[in-house]
Amino acid sequence: MLFLMHQEALEDFIVWKVKIVSQSMKERIFLIEYWDLTLAQEQEIFSRVQLGMPLTNAEKLASISSPTVDFAQSLYSTYNSISQIIETKRGKPLELITQTLYMIEHEPEKQVFTHNNLTKYLKDDREVPIRLKQTAKTVFETLDTLIEENVVMFNENHKFAPIEFVFFCLIIAKFPRLEIWQYQMYLQQMKEHVKTYHTDIRFNAKVYATLREYVVDLEPDELVGDYGLGKRSKCGFMAVESSKRIKTES
Repeated sequence: MLFLMHQEALEDFIVWKVKIVSQSMKERIFLIEYWDLTLAQEQEIFSRVQLGMPLTNAEKLASISSPTVDFAQSLYSTYNSISQIIETKRGKPLELITQTLYMIEHEPEKQVFTHNNLTKYLKDDREVPIRLKQTAKTVFETLDTLIEENVVMFNENHKFAPIEFVFFCLIIAKFPRLEIWQYQMYLQQMKEHVKTYHTDIRFNAKVYATLREYVVDLEPDELVGDYGLGKRSKCGFMAVESSKRIKTES
């Protein structure tokens, strides 16, 4: 982790490497590399950065200290395999996991994932509800298994968009005990559905409404019946003979 900071900002942190990159009569600027920081130390550094490239909205979220931030960071540390299917630069994982937690907990009818709303959500000092913790862990455990099984399919036809990640996590949260091939089927259908209506798949009101409509209309019992008999779906995907289920916590 590299930062440009004033000399007086170095206190209270373990510095692995320090290099003076600029010096004048009145001021020194250091290039600093930190090693093995705790989450609290990392958040404190983010909040004290004064020089260099301005922080993105996603990076600003990392400066918040709360139980929800801690939980989101722990999910990314535990299920780091998701780095294969999401953007990992400049604080994006925390932002995306925050959006996912908010979606699972509230399922808003409209797109409300503004920076201000996410900041307010993370700044809440409440303990993360046990049910939300359990659901989120099941969702990310499922993602981990799906990535291990076939990571390629996440980016088939088009790159897996952040908003698709959030809605696919919602599908897993709503239907947590399906088999692997069923989740793969939903992933494929969801991507085909949204691409039918939108060329540019971004976090906006129109794309949000399209994906929400897809999730609301899902009928997993009907899907199980069709594929259990080896029938073909509307998009031509055949069932895979597999009795393997996603590992879930009791």
